[in-house]
Amino acid sequence: PPLVGIAYNDSVYYLARKTLFRGVTKWLYSRWNAIPVDRDAPDMSSLKKIIKILKSGEQVVVFPEGARTLDGDLQPGEAGVGLIAAKSRAMIQPIRIFGAFEALPRGSGRLRFHPITIVVGDPITLTPEEKKAKGREAYQAISDRIMAEIAKIKHPSED
Repeated sequence: PPLVGIAYNDSVYYLARKTLFRGVTKWLYSRWNAIPVDRDAPDMSSLKKIIKILKSGEQVVVFPEGARTLDGDLQPGEAGVGLIAAKSRAMIQPIRIFGAFEALPRGSGRLRFHPITIVVGDPITLTPEEKKAKGREAYQAISDRIMAEIAKIKHPSED
């Protein structure tokens, strides 16, 4: 998460899985403004906190897929991302990270030396209909739109 945060001048908040908040990493993630989220059983208190932070004008880094990829490809976004976007009505800044899978494959636990490139896409503003969205299906549609915009972001070497 901090790799993305260095692209911003202001402080940002992050979502991080609840299991990271143990021992030394609990102290570290708290200093990074990380918000613990239970990926297996997300609760409304975490979502409400995120929405409140966004409505106050702060920035929150959300990884819409919910976890690092197992194969290096983009995965479908979670419906909760659409819920956060609709309820907060915040502008969405799509970001794509290239090389993270090669540098630290999920489940390997071994950091490899590989360049990581972070590319920021054009901002996304929800339509009036999306801002009024309700229900899992509508939230998933917003998440799908966000993921489609992220998929359009190309590595600088592809230009």
